[in-house]
Order: sequence, then C-alpha cells, then structure tokens
Amino acid sequence: MKYLVPLEEDKGENSKISWHFGRAPYFAIVSLDPEVKLEVKPTVGHTGSSDALNFVRTYKVDAVVVKAIGQRALQSLLSIGVKVYETRADTLNEVINRNKRQQTKNIHTCRFAWLSFAFNLRTNLHSIYFTTFSGSN
Repeated sequence: MKYLVPLEEDKGENSKISWHFGRAPYFAIVSLDPEVKLEVKPTVGHTGSSDALNFVRTYKVDAVVVKAIGQRALQSLLSIGVKVYETRADTLNEVINRNKRQQTKNIHTCRFAWLSFAFNLRTNLHSIYFTTFSGSN
C-alpha cells in the first residue's frame, strides 16, 4: 500500500506530522510493500485542500494518514477511493511503525461530522460570549 502523510518539515523519518492536510509544506509518500520506501516532496505552490488532492492524484496513493482533515477534503478523498486514516503520532517514524502493526484508525464520516459540529458549536458559543460580554455599546 502506498500512502501520503502531511509533514511540517523534511527530516526523513524524524519529520513532524502536520496538523493541516491542505496546507502542509511537505508530504511523505510511503510504501510498505514489502520494505519501507520513503520519499519526501515539498508542496511549493500547494496552498489548500484542492492542491493537496492533486498531489494525491499525481502520486497515485491508496491512503492518506492525517492528524486532522477538513470535511470537504475528507469527502473528496473518499469520493475518489482514497482511504483516510487518523493518527496521533508526532513523527513520520511513529506513523510508519503503527502502519506496520496496523494500528491506524479509519476515519468514519459520522464521527468526523460530530467532531465538526462540536467544534462549530464551541466557536459559535465563543462568538456569542464575546459579542454579549465585550463591553461595547
């Protein structure tokens, strides 16, 4: 299986995983068939999830491993048959080791929708609080 991992830096297997799939400065393309093959590519010019999706198509990956991903990017990946896995790993090496042991979790859209709803609710409540209690007249 060939999968893509968004990275914050290019330090090989010691690279930190990016929290933002669509705005990651680097992507690792990892294959585990049968040995680990790793290639880190800069995403110069990639400024959003649609560009990241083009990266997925260009390198023909089977799956994406992310810490977090937006709902539109998730739906787009799933619609083209790319599996999306969630990780809590901090480094690429941890992701590789967890994938070897099959310890990554498939992101389910219903769980993601709940997390998105909870985040939006928190954001809206925060806005209401500051609008109401900001002291501006």
